[in-house]
Amino acid sequence: MHEAEAILYEAKRNEILNDSYNNGGAQILKLITELRMYTTHPMLRTPEDLASATLAELRDQSFKFTRMMELLREISLRKEKVLIFTEYLDMIDTLQRVLSKLYNLDVFTIDGRVDTIERQRNIDRFSTKDGFDILVLNPKTAGMGLNITAANHVIHYTRQWNPALEQQASARAYRNGQKKSVNIYYLYYADTIEEVIDERLRSKTSLSDEVITVTEAENMEEYLYALSKSPIK
Repeated sequence: MHEAEAILYEAKRNEILNDSYNNGGAQILKLITELRMYTTHPMLRTPEDLASATLAELRDQSFKFTRMMELLREISLRKEKVLIFTEYLDMIDTLQRVLSKLYNLDVFTIDGRVDTIERQRNIDRFSTKDGFDILVLNPKTAGMGLNITAANHVIHYTRQWNPALEQQASARAYRNGQKKSVNIYYLYYADTIEEVIDERLRSKTSLSDEVITVTEAENMEEYLYALSKSPIK
């Protein structure tokens, strides 16, 4: 993280721990969800600022965002297509806005606000265009039933609680008909809630090949313990 990012993250982490000590953890799920939003992008806390933020401002406040932009530049130079997954609608709108302007192309989206017919139209437009293109999706909306093999890069920008959800989202790009190698990128910060989620996902995936359902209300004590042991180094 940038230094300013890390300072605010630590303040939120300590708020969660204080809530667990002083209030019996009554708001743990809410606070941990806020922490996940923060690691997606700090400006998600202030949607009105996010809606008008410039590309430079988005980079300055999030090193993860900067890393994603580096990946997109590499993919664009290869003239290939990419899927970006994040569950937050404000982040989806921001990515569509700034990436459309930067690359002078129509960035398509799929989330709960897009009806079923329009989703397929977006996939068709994305798939038939030549060269580099971007499709931004909510994994909960686009996790099953879609075939998007025109893309051979997948970026998981926001990590999910459920390993099956991420696997299903990734599988949109390597279903039958995919002729290229598919590159999947998982972006997360070391020594944060995101690394804890990543470790839990890998552990759960290695234990079972079956679909695993993990609700956001489960295992909060496990995450709380991990947060108490993982200040940013």
